[in-house]
Amino acid sequence: MGVPAAAAAIFSETATSSSSFSSLLRWVDIIDVRKIMGAPVKHYVIKIQHLNINSQIIESVGFGGGGGVVGRRPLYAMIDTGSTGLYISQKLFYSLLRSSKGFKECEVTFHDNMGNKNTLYASRKDPQFLVFPIEFPWLNEEKDGHLLVLGLAFLDKLKVAFDVDGGRVGFTDPLDRKSESEQAG
Repeated sequence: MGVPAAAAAIFSETATSSSSFSSLLRWVDIIDVRKIMGAPVKHYVIKIQHLNINSQIIESVGFGGGGGVVGRRPLYAMIDTGSTGLYISQKLFYSLLRSSKGFKECEVTFHDNMGNKNTLYASRKDPQFLVFPIEFPWLNEEKDGHLLVLGLAFLDKLKVAFDVDGGRVGFTDPLDRKSESEQAG
């Protein structure tokens, strides 16, 4: 059983730099969570600018923001083609659950390596958008920040490439899926 073609493509540094497909991607360097958080293995984690849950915006430290639901903390997102919905580190999850009264939609904003603002979006209109708390035994949310796991609900209709050698993940230009799903519903 293979990974769906629309979900992910895996390339080495050589393949991505010579491929015409590579030029269509917006590349983002991954954060080494082994060094920052003490994770036991390498994950495809990016730093995000802000998280928007049901129009409640939580700014990440390091992007001129902070404050919000759980104080000043960095926000990170793990890109995981083996998951479907959204997993949120426990302290942030329960804080958001109390203040948001459920999870209807989620938008994650980040900058690519060219400085362009990018957004990944998912909502309950997609049956894959299920939201759960997750505990990472190696993550200290007070010190390290909060970690989200973005699954296929966020990657639908995108092409994603993981550059193992280059330590980056690439996305096709994100479609305005929020507007698209509002028109369909």
